[in-house]
Amino acid sequence: MDHLFNISVFHSPEDLRSVMGFRGGLAAMGADGLELQTGFTDPPSHLEPLTTSVHLPYAVDWFGPWSGRRPVDEGLMGDDLRFRSYGADRDGIAEAVRLSMDCARRMDPVFGVMHAGCGSLDELLCTDYSYGCREVLEAFCDLMNEAVSAYPGGEPPFTLAFENTWWPGFRALDGEGFRLMADRLEFDDWALCIDTGHMLVSAGGAPSEEESLEILNACVDSYPQDMLDRIVSVHLHTGATAGARKSGALSRDECGSIPIQERIARAYRYLGLIDPHRPFATKGAADLVSRMSPDCVVHEMGAVDIADHIRDHICQRSLFGLPGNFY
Repeated sequence: MDHLFNISVFHSPEDLRSVMGFRGGLAAMGADGLELQTGFTDPPSHLEPLTTSVHLPYAVDWFGPWSGRRPVDEGLMGDDLRFRSYGADRDGIAEAVRLSMDCARRMDPVFGVMHAGCGSLDELLCTDYSYGCREVLEAFCDLMNEAVSAYPGGEPPFTLAFENTWWPGFRALDGEGFRLMADRLEFDDWALCIDTGHMLVSAGGAPSEEESLEILNACVDSYPQDMLDRIVSVHLHTGATAGARKSGALSRDECGSIPIQERIARAYRYLGLIDPHRPFATKGAADLVSRMSPDCVVHEMGAVDIADHIRDHICQRSLFGLPGNFY
């Protein structure tokens, strides 16, 4: 099992240099490579030899225009449009998803992670959603089928690993969402990326790390064997405490009354509160990962300061035992 350090093309060049130059590089952190979050332009070529997997970009609300529930704002274009909703209509949404794959394939990744869910621009600060998990996940499968159909043989350029979120869609609290994808996806080269922090948000959080692990293990207990066999990666992190999700939540009317740019900015702060990407500190986290037997575990830390990010990675990585060149 490989251990990956998560980083983004949107980090500053100084941050990237800090990671690459850390006391002998990735090996000194116990990292076998990078999971690189990519965008809609070509990623830095010098990171290709270090990149194991990629994390494809996600849009705030693609389901609105895909389903016709919410048209995109007039005049939105380029990356502003892509990061908001991928595109303005079904063709544009599928085209943007293909563009993201075409850019990421330059890293020659083993797999690419993609969020298999979607929020609503009108409900970014809410805990209840008007979209249902089934309808969003069915639409997601249709989107991926359309995007992938343009590639030779109707298969993606690399394995697509679909990640759970707490938004409507794939939540990974049980096997239901997996079964829907298995029935509806029309291509074979797909897998699962299980995000523990997102599962905790979906489950409402817990007052302690021990109780968080109890929740996560109970979810894994419910997975059928063919779902376990599809897990290629685990995004490992914790931090969703009981009550955190409701502390900054608004009603749908309250959320919708906030101007859109302010709403998105507030949503990013809120997401940092409920999904802070903190490291586990107890050995039970390593035991949880071993039960899922992924090819990779991404120590997906969320500290803003790169030195804190590196420290948190090392803290959690140490739970799995120390390689000989570990700092």
